[in-house]
Formats: sequence, C-alpha cells, structure tokens
Amino acid sequence: MFVDTSIETLRQQMDVNYWSAAYFCHATLNLLLRRRPSCPPSSVMPKHIILTSSVIAFIGLAGYSPYCPAKAAMRSLADSLRNEIEMYNGARRHFSSSLSSNSENNTTILNHDIKIHLVLPGSILTPGFETENVTKPAVTHLLEESDPKQTPDQVAIATFKGLERGQYMITTNWLGELMRGGMLGVSPRDKGFIRDGLLSGIANVIWGFVGRELDAKVYKWGKQNASSLFPTTKISNGK
Repeated sequence: MFVDTSIETLRQQMDVNYWSAAYFCHATLNLLLRRRPSCPPSSVMPKHIILTSSVIAFIGLAGYSPYCPAKAAMRSLADSLRNEIEMYNGARRHFSSSLSSNSENNTTILNHDIKIHLVLPGSILTPGFETENVTKPAVTHLLEESDPKQTPDQVAIATFKGLERGQYMITTNWLGELMRGGMLGVSPRDKGFIRDGLLSGIANVIWGFVGRELDAKVYKWGKQNASSLFPTTKISNGK
C-alpha cells in the first residue's frame, strides 16, 4: 500500500518505469532528428518508437499506487511526443528535398517519418508476475481475480498486429480494449471515429457500474480486516 511504501521505492518506480522511457526517447529522438540524409527521403522507411506502459495507466487500483502513476506518466509522455513529432514530420516533407539537393547546405534534416506507439498490456504470465503476486496486497488480488491473463507470446502477437494496423495505442486483450475506450481523451481514434466513439460510450456506461463495484469491494475488505489495518494496543493503568 502507498502508506507502507518507502519514499525510496516510490522514486525507484518512477526511475524504472517513467524516467527510463523518457531518457530512451530523448536520446533516440535526438539521434534520429540529427541524422544526415544518405538517400532520397521517399525511399526511407519510417522509424518507430514503441513504449510499453500498462492498462494500469487507465485505472487506479488499491495496491498499485506506487506503480500506477509512473505508467500513467509514460502514457502522457507518449501522447505528447506523438503530437510533437508531427512538427518534424511536416518539416521533412516540405523542406527535405530542397535541402538535400543543396550540396553547400550543411543543415541536417530528417529523412524519414517518425512514429510513436504505446503498448498497454495487462497481466502477463511470467516469473516476474509470480514474484509480484508474492508481495501484492490481498485486496489487490481480490480486485483483479477475474482479469484475463496472457502469455508473453500472446501479448507479442497482439502488439505486432496493432503495429501492422498502424495503431498508436495498442491494447492486447478485451479488458484493455474496454479500458482504452473509456479513457481515450484526445488520443487518436485508432479503430475509427465511429467504432471508437461507440466503444467509448459503452465503456463509460460499464465503468460507471464497475467503478462502484471496485470501490465497494475495497470498502468491504477494509471492514472485514480492520484489525490488521488499525491494530489495537492494550491499555493499562487508565492510559
């Protein structure tokens, strides 16, 4: 739980999950944007930066408070970069040919489009997941007892299918897709305006009930386990 997690661990979660992604994107984009063109821009395939977040970026659950904000921050980073990179893609399409043809011009110019993608898997059946379950709070196990679990291969296949379709935000199972629909905000409608619009409406209705159920489960668990949350101390001599 958040109150039982050290400040050092909270910072570590941001370092491992958010800052590692931010450092990677910063270094990679600086490299790609400053690469001298070696062939005609039209013949160069796009470069893809793929970040792996988690469906927990869509929803906050008891027991995930040290981890959830870092994954949500990664989604916000990807959303921002996806929009920002279009500035460079637009500049490339407009100016790259004229700059490349001028041998006296030493200006570096992007000679390929850059695409940003965000993958949001759920629970993956790995040794790491087994280790996670050892220390995961009991109430968290309760909240996700019916969640779909996937093998690494299943997640990889779903990810590649999403990339082949040109999707920006890629979920890997039905629950993640429902969460995506309910939390799109201004993110691209990868599945089409009508389909994602309908999904968003359905998801908002469903989560209106599911959200209350999750809150009720946590509240009930707290009532049933009050002694472990607030252990009593013996009172002696009237003190």
